[in-house]
Amino acid sequence: MKKIVLSLLLVSTAISAHAMDETQQNWTYSLGAFSHVSPDYMGSGDYKGSISPFFNATYQWDQHQNYFFIRSHEGIGVQTRLGQAIVGTSLGYRGGREREENTNLAGMHGVNETGTTNLFFRYGHNEYNGGINLSKGLSGDNNGLVISANVGCNCKLSEKVTGSFSVGTAWADNTYMDDYFGVKTNEVTANRTAYKGKKGILNYGISAGLSYQLQEKQSIAISAGLSKISKAQSSPIVASDIQGRLSLGYIHSF
Repeated sequence: MKKIVLSLLLVSTAISAHAMDETQQNWTYSLGAFSHVSPDYMGSGDYKGSISPFFNATYQWDQHQNYFFIRSHEGIGVQTRLGQAIVGTSLGYRGGREREENTNLAGMHGVNETGTTNLFFRYGHNEYNGGINLSKGLSGDNNGLVISANVGCNCKLSEKVTGSFSVGTAWADNTYMDDYFGVKTNEVTANRTAYKGKKGILNYGISAGLSYQLQEKQSIAISAGLSKISKAQSSPIVASDIQGRLSLGYIHSF
């Protein structure tokens, strides 16, 4: 299963540390790569390592109030600035799940990867920020809705070091919950009972990150997060309701 587990907190920290002078040109670019340690699947007690690319291309116009972007963590979209707030929409990506990923999933249905349509709102004041995001799957067998929200801060710790911290939560509808946590009657075993996913709080958690500026346009960043599965914690395929994540990467801005 392909996953991009780079948090918005880490991305915003890295980009803000290396944003180009917006008054000089409309296009800005950043490229990089991140390595991750994350659960095998949502609810797994086992962990795996993975590598994912990072890219961000943004075009700004109308006195830099409107943006077109292509981003590894958000997809392709547009956004507009309203004072200290940003609203936008995008087409993105949602990872799936394959039964081969873990022995706990043997005999289970897979969850296909899908595109998503997203709406988001963000607000920032000085070093503090927050936002809400609505993400709806586009595939017929992975079309659930997830609404996530977070608040946090980005703080300049020194000339080259930026720190960040965030708390957040997510809510998911019946379709999403049943796709990722449900157990059908034909999937029941001696150690796995039937389970019907119901809408509710998907998870809540905290994350923190550090970004270090190597040179003017180069940085390394690290992010760690800890979350707790809420509504679906009683699903038979949830081996651990505590989920940890760690990411380390390099970004070059142009």
